[in-house]
Amino acid sequence: MNPSSVLHIIYGPQGAGKTTFARQLSSQTKAVCFSIDEWMTGLFGADQPQTLSLEWVLERVRRCEARIWQVCTAILATGGTVVLDLGLLRQ
Repeated sequence: MNPSSVLHIIYGPQGAGKTTFARQLSSQTKAVCFSIDEWMTGLFGADQPQTLSLEWVLERVRRCEARIWQVCTAILATGGTVVLDLGLLRQ
């Protein structure tokens, strides 16, 4: 990681305002913001089964987190700032 890089990790319970705070922090710090909810909706919303299972959701969360982390690593390597709003959902 570049010495000038900054990584902000936002976590907390559902409905606590993590995404709102992450967007504000991103704007204030000129950071790239990654929100798991936005990624999940954008990538898998149209494919969402009628009845959701925890297994279905967690598999897609893992995929999103892996891709997000790859992009974050590249941003941080160049000295950028990143805000992660991942929710830290685990089984």
